[in-house]
Order: sequence, then structure tokens, then C-alpha cells
Amino acid sequence: MTTFNHQAYVPYLLRRITDTLIERFTAGLAPYGITLPMWRVLAVLHRRGPTRFTVLASQTLIEPPTLSRLVAALRTKSLITKKSSDVDARGVLFAPTKKGLEIVERVTPHALAVEAETLGGLTEDEAEMFRRLVRRVCAHLAPFAPDDAGGGIESGGIRPPPVLR
Repeated sequence: MTTFNHQAYVPYLLRRITDTLIERFTAGLAPYGITLPMWRVLAVLHRRGPTRFTVLASQTLIEPPTLSRLVAALRTKSLITKKSSDVDARGVLFAPTKKGLEIVERVTPHALAVEAETLGGLTEDEAEMFRRLVRRVCAHLAPFAPDDAGGGIESGGIRPPPVLR
């Protein structure tokens, strides 16, 4: 009979890491009045610029009904805008406001600190190998949609983050 060791079981280990990271990261969101899913929306929009709803759902890994509620809440907080696409008259794009961009800029150092703490027990080479292995597992189990690597619909590719003034 094979014995099962949950402490060596990869899904268990990944869940344990994820739960710990979420707890540490969300503590840094509280001062800004946003949740982790709201952060994911803002971070994607910060990176991509104006983005279609379907791409936003794919990028944030948030189901459309939940994303609809989040988008409404973010609009109410004046953190994102909704506008018609210049490319497709029927298309709608969501974009971060200056206030939304400022939150991403303020939270990013915390996000990077959580990542640094996560990888703190590894050498630089091990940390890079870990990232590559996680990306490979992700590509095998849950590949990114073709548009996931690109920038906003209007920009035609990845655009640099905006400079706040």
C-alpha cells in the first residue's frame, strides 16, 4: 500500500504558499480600501492600458460575473473608467484613472517586498529557476490565452507603465 504524505504533495504545498502570500499581500491593500481582486484589475490595467472586458477577465483570472461587480465598484471609487473603443464601435474598454494608477504605484513596493520575502531563502539563481519552473507548470496546466502576453487593445502590444506627475 502506498502512503500519502500531504506535506510532500505539490498541490498542498502550492496552496500553503498561496494562502500565506495572500494574507501578507492583502495587509498592504487595506490602507487603500481595495481588495485583492480589485488590485489584480488595477495592476493589469496599469500594465496594459485600456483593455477589453474579456481580456481583463482572462488576465485577472476573475470570472465575468464577479469581474462585472468589481468593475462597477472600481468605477464608483473613481479608480477606473469605461469608454468606447476607437477600434471597434461596439467594444468597451476599461482604463485606470490617475487615482487608480497612483494606488498601483504605491502598492507595488509592497508587492515586490512580499515577493522578495517569498524568495528570500533562495539564491538569485534558484529564484530564477523557481520562476522558470512555475511558468512551465503554468504553461502546461493553464496556458495563457494568446492575448495575455500583449498590451492593451488600443496599443497593439505591451506598453511601458505610465509616468505619474
